[in-house]
Amino acid sequence: CWLWTASTDTSGYGLFCVGRRLVKAHRYSLSLHESLTDGLIVMHSCDTPRCVNPAHLSQGTQADNAHDRDRKGRWVRGRGNTKLT
Repeated sequence: CWLWTASTDTSGYGLFCVGRRLVKAHRYSLSLHESLTDGLIVMHSCDTPRCVNPAHLSQGTQADNAHDRDRKGRWVRGRGNTKLT
């Protein structure tokens, strides 16, 4: 991973400004290496929000990202009215 060390959003993704526009660092990193397709998101194979290494980034749909999350077991599901104590 190449970890972003500047500003992050509340989810841990790197952020910076280009002019007056706020840009996510991982999206910008991938855009330097390939054209981004409208409507697709940038996914991390390493599951590290601060990572900007283009080798760890790919484009996909929200469904692709959810499938990846579920396949890797990154989603915690409770039953009914589950509360953590």
